[in-house]
Amino acid sequence: MKSIRFTSWPALVLPLLILAASCSSESTFETDVTKDCLITAATMGGLKRTVTQKNAAGKDTTYVVNLTGALYPLYIDQLNNRIYNADSLPVGTHVEKTVFSAFNATGTVLIKSLHTDADTMFVMTDSTDCSVPRQLTVYSSDGLSRRTYRLEVNLHKEEGDSFRWNRMCTAQPELARLAGAHRTLAADGRLLVFGTAEGQPRLLQCSADAPAEWSSTPLPPDFDVRSVQRFDGRFFALVGGKVCASADGSEWTPTGSALAPDALVAAGSRELFAVADGQFYSSADGVTWTADEADRTDQLPAGKATGTCVPSATDPLMEDIVVAGLNAEGTPVVWRRNIDLTGTNTFGWYYLPAIPDYAYNCPALTAATVVTYDGGTVMTGLDGAGNVAPLYWSQDNGRTWVPDELTNPLTAGSGATSLSAATDEDGFLWLVAGGSGEVWRGRHNRLGWTETQTSFERSLRADGRQ
Repeated sequence: MKSIRFTSWPALVLPLLILAASCSSESTFETDVTKDCLITAATMGGLKRTVTQKNAAGKDTTYVVNLTGALYPLYIDQLNNRIYNADSLPVGTHVEKTVFSAFNATGTVLIKSLHTDADTMFVMTDSTDCSVPRQLTVYSSDGLSRRTYRLEVNLHKEEGDSFRWNRMCTAQPELARLAGAHRTLAADGRLLVFGTAEGQPRLLQCSADAPAEWSSTPLPPDFDVRSVQRFDGRFFALVGGKVCASADGSEWTPTGSALAPDALVAAGSRELFAVADGQFYSSADGVTWTADEADRTDQLPAGKATGTCVPSATDPLMEDIVVAGLNAEGTPVVWRRNIDLTGTNTFGWYYLPAIPDYAYNCPALTAATVVTYDGGTVMTGLDGAGNVAPLYWSQDNGRTWVPDELTNPLTAGSGATSLSAATDEDGFLWLVAGGSGEVWRGRHNRLGWTETQTSFERSLRADGRQ
């Protein structure tokens, strides 16, 4: 950084203007002097990043790579005088040696020293320490106006795709008493577990912020704990084979549905889905049901099934319903239906047959749970021996299921005898284990990052309204 020091910027500009005027004895020169003092554009240049990875021997290897700073645009908030990158630079970027490939201003830019209060000339190609916010001052060409900006080069402190588990409670007595399959949902800041303890269906629930403090509510004796779905702000479940609804998960009332489903399998944005009499059905209210087309009804799930809704990654008006279970022969089956939320097109269900000799077909799990997570589908449950199975991850909504992409924190020796999963609106994946009474919560780091404002508008009204 050049060390030119300015104690009085206007004092320097004024003599220069007088000198320019005295040099024009016979010719007339017009000097464009304005009061503008704005930074109008800024782009970071080439940066360095230190990356650490494990080699084939499992040891950490560190190396330095080049990073294109222009891929992380700098936004200028002229209302609050801030310059910042909304998309933070990756972990390990050397922001203490930031250079700029472009920096446009209507005036002269000075930067405040990190060690003194003095301002020095800002040179975009010099290495600037942006490990802390920096103060930039723009002086207008008339020397009478100035504007101060805060430059913030944001840097991630953690790897975005790193997944971290946290044990939220251990040996919770009510959860430990759960026997057999159970169902977990996260809704309205609560964690709700529908299960059976000592032969009695029960609702166990807690605040998601305090998962060690649980309440227990008895449910009707013929309550199907695996059938519970969250749809249109209410809970739906099968009680004695009838479709019932509840506002809070504890008090249940029949909807009046004439259909008696074998299973409620999934809930989308606009419809609830069920299987009855060897056929898929859908309903917009849990009362009136419509038979859906399906290409291979001989491969429908037999008995209980599990499903989820996966929003389209490319079209906000499309979503997929993915349902998995075991057919009458005990073979894993996966079904999918594309949903056009505009109602323009209606698509039927289609069966995803297993691929011969393929390592990533749908696993044969008992008491399985399928949930939507991070744009894909996660399945968990128990294996054929009754042990906790790995977490299976499907990024293509049911065709391939890869184990251990998300390592299951519960092991065969944990004492867990059943397992269910849920996801919440904060990007967390929850695991609840019967037998051991454990609750785990985890997420990819990037799902916890907040979005930064990138557009700014000044109100046209004195009261702040547009």
